[in-house]
Order: sequence, then structure tokens, then C-alpha cells
Amino acid sequence: MLAAVAMAFSLIIGIPSGVLEKMFDPFFTTKATGTGLGLSISQTIMQEHGGSIAVDSREGRGTTVLLNFPLEKRTGERRTA
Repeated sequence: MLAAVAMAFSLIIGIPSGVLEKMFDPFFTTKATGTGLGLSISQTIMQEHGGSIAVDSREGRGTTVLLNFPLEKRTGERRTA
């Protein structure tokens, strides 16, 4: 599959390994008022369209996030409900 990295960005602060392992889990949040659904929903949408989200992080050193979008049209059934 042809893919294009449409967005790549770096954060100065690294994500702790315990958080990194759970960050895409539904309802996982580190915020007092967060729902923990944002990254889970984003990952599902990307996967349903043939893309992906990749996170590389070193605590105290930095984090890089890559959003990979397919160049080809997805051929398959959409998830319903």
C-alpha cells in the first residue's frame, strides 16, 4: 500500500512508558477532566481508513508522533454501529 506521512511532530517532553503503553486504550486519561476517548477514537478512524498513528517516545528526551495516511482508496466494508 502506498502511504504518505501527512503529519509528523515532536514534543520536547517524553511520555512515561506506563502512559505510552496505555495511551490508545479507551477511557485511559492522565487528565483530571479527560474522558480518555480522543486518542482511541482517532486511532480507530485512522485504521478504518487504512492509516496508522505511530508514537516513539523517550522519557525526558522527547516524543515523535507520525500520522500515516494511505494514498490509495480503501476497498473494504465500513464498520457499522
